[in-house]
Amino acid sequence: MVIEHIIAGYTIPHNEGAIPLTKEAYDVNNPQKRLTDFSKTITIPENKVVNQIFEHAFDVNIDLQTFNPNLKTSYQIIQDGITAIDGYCQLKAISNVDGLINYEIQATGKIGDLFEKIRDKYLQDLDLTSLDHTWTQSSIVNSWTASIGQGYVYPMIDIGGRTNYDQWFVQEFKPSIYLKQYIDSILSEAGFTYDSTFLNSDLFKRLIIPYGSGQILLDNSAILCKEFNVQRTSNQSVPCQNFRGNYHIDNSVYSKLIFNDDSSLFAYESRVIADGGIVEALSCAEAEFGFSDDFYNTCTNEYSITTGQYTADGNQKMSFQGLINFDMVYNESNQLITDELNDATQLSEFKMNVELFLVELSGANYLVKEKMILDFTTQAQPVTFTSNTDILDCSASFVTGEIDVISGRKYYLAIGKVSYSKQSSLNNSVVWIVTRYNFDDFDFILKPESTFGSKLLSTELGVGSTIETRLVVPQKIKQSDLFSSIIKRFNLYIDYDPIDDKKLIIETRDEFLTDERVNLEHLVDRSKDYNIKPMGALNSGRFIFKDQLDKDNLNDIYNKVNDEVYGQLTLDVQNDFLNADKTITTIFAPTPLETFSGVNDRVLSSMRFVDKDNKPAEAIAKIRLLYWGGLLNTQKTWKLGAITKYTQYPYAGHLDNPYNPTFDLNWFVPKQLYYDFSYGNKFTLSYSNNNCYNIYWKKYIEEITDKNSKILECNLALRPYDYQELDFRKNYYIDGSYWRLLKVNDFDAMSEDTTKCVFLKVEPKEIFVPEVKPVRGGQDDYADDTPIPTGDLLVLPNNNSGKDQDRLQFGDSVKGGTRSIVASDFIEQGIESKNSLIVGSDNSKAFADNVTIINSPYTETNRPNEAYINNLFVEKLERIILPYDVLTNLELEMQILPPLSDNEFYEVTRGYVRLDGNAATGGTHKIDIVEDDASAHLLAEIPSAFFNTDNNTDLLTIIPHNTTPIHFGSGLKITTNSAMTFDAGTQLIINLVYRIIKL
Repeated sequence: MVIEHIIAGYTIPHNEGAIPLTKEAYDVNNPQKRLTDFSKTITIPENKVVNQIFEHAFDVNIDLQTFNPNLKTSYQIIQDGITAIDGYCQLKAISNVDGLINYEIQATGKIGDLFEKIRDKYLQDLDLTSLDHTWTQSSIVNSWTASIGQGYVYPMIDIGGRTNYDQWFVQEFKPSIYLKQYIDSILSEAGFTYDSTFLNSDLFKRLIIPYGSGQILLDNSAILCKEFNVQRTSNQSVPCQNFRGNYHIDNSVYSKLIFNDDSSLFAYESRVIADGGIVEALSCAEAEFGFSDDFYNTCTNEYSITTGQYTADGNQKMSFQGLINFDMVYNESNQLITDELNDATQLSEFKMNVELFLVELSGANYLVKEKMILDFTTQAQPVTFTSNTDILDCSASFVTGEIDVISGRKYYLAIGKVSYSKQSSLNNSVVWIVTRYNFDDFDFILKPESTFGSKLLSTELGVGSTIETRLVVPQKIKQSDLFSSIIKRFNLYIDYDPIDDKKLIIETRDEFLTDERVNLEHLVDRSKDYNIKPMGALNSGRFIFKDQLDKDNLNDIYNKVNDEVYGQLTLDVQNDFLNADKTITTIFAPTPLETFSGVNDRVLSSMRFVDKDNKPAEAIAKIRLLYWGGLLNTQKTWKLGAITKYTQYPYAGHLDNPYNPTFDLNWFVPKQLYYDFSYGNKFTLSYSNNNCYNIYWKKYIEEITDKNSKILECNLALRPYDYQELDFRKNYYIDGSYWRLLKVNDFDAMSEDTTKCVFLKVEPKEIFVPEVKPVRGGQDDYADDTPIPTGDLLVLPNNNSGKDQDRLQFGDSVKGGTRSIVASDFIEQGIESKNSLIVGSDNSKAFADNVTIINSPYTETNRPNEAYINNLFVEKLERIILPYDVLTNLELEMQILPPLSDNEFYEVTRGYVRLDGNAATGGTHKIDIVEDDASAHLLAEIPSAFFNTDNNTDLLTIIPHNTTPIHFGSGLKITTNSAMTFDAGTQLIINLVYRIIKL
């Protein structure tokens, strides 16, 4: 037996010691996992060549016996010319026995190698720059008819915050990247190609990963990429100019300030190349010439250090700031002006400054965007002006407000006129200070270390800007997690092409398994244990197929009502001795479909987030997976932008087509739907059970959980050739039955012993036949007894389980609310609102607990414990207890009812009062119930005589409401104009009956 190790391309003969190899495709107890071949510890003795190889591959220090345990390298075991394992190995230990060094390694097959290569890489690490594009209406529309499977597409998805579903704008469409684009990029960048019927199918090409937020936000690098900070390195002299309003702004070209250095390596490299040179070592240039990170240009060099102009490459909000170091040069020979200046500097109110303008240039049109003042009073006041005078060492910082920068337009700084204070008089008697302007007599010198920079204020990407694809890639998602989730979702199996070790074979289970049959009876070792176990040996009592729970509106409601994730399947295995759960899950969250009854017939994927008051909230959804259904007809036209109308809309959802469904991307049939066809020509709402579990998992799970399915454990007499030929795709004949290989355990070519192998024999199962059945709101089942989902007309709360999340609903478009009864249409409730009764009150809103609305359409309440009947507020009782310490200090006032909205006011209808204790012992004064506004309008009172009697009771005296004017929005308070004294322990009880009137 000739055995060789090939480590990092170097061949090492194997001298002695076991080489136990195991190959395994999957574990029936963990069907969601994909396994690979591996070895136990393999020992390789040292020699000169071996030491050199291990020093090279694993950073080994022989003297210190240290190495890097994180390093892996390519590895093969060749046995009699047959490749037994092909993958990578890891050095686990270095042992020293009597001065002999041994290296202990472990090997893993190439399936493990693939996941090892992408283990620490994220989706945002992929190079998807070829998909960068401009965010425009044409980009959106063109994507709808582009080839599927590569690039991006713009589906219509409800992210939330909408009131008009017939008017859409560019910023409301976000790009979705095709899943196949991700998978192709992951495998390609890892160095692999693939052969797959499934990954090249129309179904897989239509799967997309949508962007999960209402805003495309720039990351830090993208923000920095759009900012600049430049400096001046030498003097620049410009004449001051006169701008009057927006007249003569074109003169600004003569006083434009040019910041001539961005100190970037890119600029340096560009200049060298422009001169015909080559920069071979930028790091050396950086060290030699002292390039600084303090000064930089945008990534597309929007600021020109030659012209001094910033040319915007996108619409965005910015501010500009900087430091201006300058000298002013006075060059007038007119003695009158010179004398005037010298007189002005003697004034205590003297001020002197120069204008700085931010100018926008669009074609031949100039516009002042902002005017700033550079003050140099301190430097000018000590100066004695002559015909040629310098005002030296002036410095001033500046910052603009928010500037709407327009793509393609140019922006620069320019100097305006000088202004200074001057004394003026009338008839030599009335004296005042005026401002004098001068632009003819001054030059402005921009000095070194002056700076001009920009700050991006709009961190949300603007329409018309370039979408860098990495900005719409889900964040913090590992490539391995995405790939693993796709394997689990579609029950995929992976193998290597026998000829090309860089090509993967990726198929669904039914496509992966072949009909090839091989007889192994002659290899069975009859002298060893031969065990057949029933599949009752499984250790799971339930299989749970589900996605991640997200907190968007519909996912949250569905979870609260049904105690599970949308589209989840919980499958009980018929075995009384098992109670453990096996969960097969992915990184994706489900995306329910939704319509708004009576608005239009378009069925949209919903990722709407709301706050506790059911108001739109900004959030980032968990990663989603949708089916791109293309352009579907709609009965009601919609507009994109101001003009264009469409009779089709770009649909994407968990169904291939909500109007005629044949495929569902969910794991299983959801219990409840949130869309209907109540608009226009009504369609029958149908639903298909052709989902991911039934298509890709059902047959397999039924096979391994069937009481007649079996596991065979036996030993085979294997040679290296036999080991290499054993395949998980084939059928193997042993003792009258055909079996599927599950595992080859510890094959050792150096041993005379036989090898334990594990096989699976399953009972054939019928091919799943999908059904499409109508959904009418009642109870019905598919042929396999799966309940048909309910529509939005009737929700059975937790199958009448009585849980806190229940809501009994009879009506269309009822949103939010728990533990409530609703018999009305178009009702909105807060997500956490509970204990409501809403009957015959369409289009009402209840965002509080314990609300009753009966026969009161269009009623809205945000306060708990209120009732409306026939659109009237039902009287409420407010019980007010004034203990002794409050009763004796009422002149300080006490709030009893809070302020209302500005269209509501309180009406006190009646009341009852009890004095619990003896009469007042000092002073008797009436107590007033008044509005808490400035008018303190009186609504009710307790007369002073009431307090003369022990333990007195009486009716509250009601004062007619002053209607000129009604005091809207006020609360109520209790007050008195003087203190009373009572025996300790005395208290006053008031039962106040009131209504709230809304106008």
